[in-house]
Amino acid sequence: MSDLTDLFQAVGRLEGKVDAILSNQARLDKRVDDVEARVGALETKEEARKGFLSGAHWVVVAISAVVSFIVPYIPRLF
Repeated sequence: MSDLTDLFQAVGRLEGKVDAILSNQARLDKRVDDVEARVGALETKEEARKGFLSGAHWVVVAISAVVSFIVPYIPRLF
């Protein structure tokens, strides 16, 4: 009978450890979800920044093209 009692106690300890592991896993899953949300937000902001810089780049290119076209005609105006 003692062997059976020891076995039940061992199974009970294992069950407690498995419950603790599952609890920690659930906590880690939530932390990973939170980190994924934060990284996603940062990626979205970075893409918006890159889009803005790309647009600003094309504005500078357009202004440079217009200026380079106009500069040769400036001496003729005076």
